[in-house]
Amino acid sequence: MNSDIVSTYFKSFNGTKLRVYNFGGTGPVLLLAHATGFNARAYSKLASQLIDTFTVIGIDAEGHGGSDVTPDGNKWSNYPQHIAHYLETQSLRQVYGFGHSYGGAALLQIAAQHPNALETLVAFEPVVFPGHPTTEPNFSSPITQLTLKRQFIFESREQAIANFESKPPMSYFSSGVVADYVSGGTFINANGLVELSCERSFEASIYAHAQMAGVEAMLPKIKGRVTYLYGEKSKDFSLDFFSEIEKKTPSSTLQSIESVGHFGPFEDPVRIGDIIRKSLTANGQH
Repeated sequence: MNSDIVSTYFKSFNGTKLRVYNFGGTGPVLLLAHATGFNARAYSKLASQLIDTFTVIGIDAEGHGGSDVTPDGNKWSNYPQHIAHYLETQSLRQVYGFGHSYGGAALLQIAAQHPNALETLVAFEPVVFPGHPTTEPNFSSPITQLTLKRQFIFESREQAIANFESKPPMSYFSSGVVADYVSGGTFINANGLVELSCERSFEASIYAHAQMAGVEAMLPKIKGRVTYLYGEKSKDFSLDFFSEIEKKTPSSTLQSIESVGHFGPFEDPVRIGDIIRKSLTANGQH
C-alpha cells in the first residue's frame, strides 16, 4: 500500500467496524463513496489527482474492503447512514463529496436527509431507479446472477490481478487500478489463499435490493449543488436516464463525458479527477 495512504477504523451507529482511508492532501475534506463490490482503496489513482486541492478520505461500505458486515448490510440505506455518522462523530460539516454508482446514490441520500453534511457533490452515474420502489429484492437480474458466478478465491494477489485484468470491465481500467482494488479488497483465508473481501452472495444481494432504495423520491429535497457525470460509452444507462434525474434535482447539472463508460473513474482517473475538481470548486466556490 502507498505509504502516504493511511487506513484506520471507526465503530459506526450499529456497532459495525468500518475502514476509513485518508489519501492525504490539503484543503477542505472531500469524501469518496465507492461503487458496489469495490472499495475506497480502488480509487487511489483518482484520489491522487485531487489531493492538491482537497484532503481526500474514503470509507469502505459494510461487507466491502476492510469493513465488517451485519445482516442488514445489503440495504441501500446503510452506506449513507454510516457516512453521515462518521461525519457527525468527526464534527465534519459541509464537506465535498464524490460518489460513484452505489456510492453516488449514497451521497444523494445524505444530501437529501442531512442538508448540512455536504457542501456540494459530484455523482458519477449514481444508481437511481425511476418510479415507486419495489417491496421485494430481485435476485433474477443479470448482474445479480453474474456476480454469483464470479471467481472469488485465488492462489495469490498476482493471480487475482491477472484474472481481473484479462476481461471486461477491468481490462479497460487504467494501469494500477486493479492492483489497488485487489490490495484493498482481499484477505488471506484460513487455507492461505487470497479471497475477495466482498463475498459474492453479499454483493449480489446489494444489487437485488437496488430497486427498493427509493432514492428518486429524495432528489427534490436536495438543496446543495449536484453535478451528475455520465460516461458516453456506458452500457447500463443512457443520457436520457440521467437527464430525468437531473430534472428532479433542484440545483444540478449534467455533464456527458466521452470515451468512458460506467467505470470512468477507473478507466481514466486523471481526466475524471480534473473534471471532479473543476465541478466541485465551481459549485462550492472553493
